[in-house]
Amino acid sequence: MKVTLCEGKHLRLVARRQWEYVERTSASGIVAVLAVTDDPNLILTEQYRLPVDRRVIELPAGLAGDVAGAETEDLISAAQRELREETGHEAQRFDFLFEGLL
Repeated sequence: MKVTLCEGKHLRLVARRQWEYVERTSASGIVAVLAVTDDPNLILTEQYRLPVDRRVIELPAGLAGDVAGAETEDLISAAQRELREETGHEAQRFDFLFEGLL
């Protein structure tokens, strides 16, 4: 049985057996984009992350279905949006690599 310990605007802290973990309250999936240019170079982002109090280098990534009015957003659309929002790049094509459970 799963027990909710605390719930905020974006996350829910839950306990199940001996495990404690967080769940997203308003997302249908998570995407990460492995964007390669024609050169070929890998497109990465640099962002400040409060939990580590540092700037980190990452793949462009984000949530699917977390935008109001687009709760049923598919993963490819979310990946295209995240790449554009985080890097300003538009991909000529997207190849779906794999899917995991949320």
